Amino acid sequence: MAEVEVAGAFGAPERIDLAPVRHALSQAPDLLQHLAHLVIKGRFEDGQPVARDVQSTPGRIAPMDQIDATFAWLWVLAEKWQRPGLVSVEHMVRRADSGKVLGPRGVKGTPDGGDVLLVWAQTLVHRIDAQWGVIEVSMGDARVWGQYEAREFVESADAHLLRPLAMWPLDERAPVPARPRECPTCGERDVWADLDSVTALCKSCRKTVVVERWVSVKEAARILDVAERTIRDWLAEGLASKPLGRGRSVELGAAREVRDMRAARSILNLRSAASSV
Repeated sequence: MAEVEVAGAFGAPERIDLAPVRHALSQAPDLLQHLAHLVIKGRFEDGQPVARDVQSTPGRIAPMDQIDATFAWLWVLAEKWQRPGLVSVEHMVRRADSGKVLGPRGVKGTPDGGDVLLVWAQTLVHRIDAQWGVIEVSMGDARVWGQYEAREFVESADAHLLRPLAMWPLDERAPVPARPRECPTCGERDVWADLDSVTALCKSCRKTVVVERWVSVKEAARILDVAERTIRDWLAEGLASKPLGRGRSVELGAAREVRDMRAARSILNLRSAASSV
């Protein structure tokens, strides 16, 4: 059932589409994890500079408040509609003196807070989803749950899930801009780039700069689709590297150039051999 029918104005039936709400519920755990990562940026362990806003803004209030509001809404909804006999999830929440649920307990801003929120929210969503048929039936009968309550439920879902998903879209998650690097053209430290960027623009001289990105041998092999042994052969032949734990890291752009150059030479050799036959 995608829609329910409730009593509208002057008793006329009104159709309410619940499909967007149910789809948003399935995305709620990822949304909460995403918001937790926005509250305090993680420090990347790949040799790159720390994100710019870690220095000036250790906590971001808007995502933090949204975590509280969305998680509290999920928790209350799961409690209201849960089947009897389920294990209590009281440990997940903190409450005001009045008993009102304020949000998750003690995980916001912690290093593993996003992962904890993901698991907790998955538990709540599973409980809601298991009772979804009951919720639909209750909203579909104005005698059981009237028009105002049904409309309020949809509006509440819009405020706590649909709009936050639009504000912080999961399909557009991207690495945080790194601290500025020195421009090889003008010398200014005004080159900004995401960690996954291949090129970046210097804001001072407007020149395009190839971004340095140091990765492990294993990661370079995965990204470039070659064997790890191949990367190590390139290192033996002069590809620049630097220590990384017990191993070595390579500059991804330089490794990509070596791969492309070898591929081009291979093609030229094949063509030369073919033309000589």
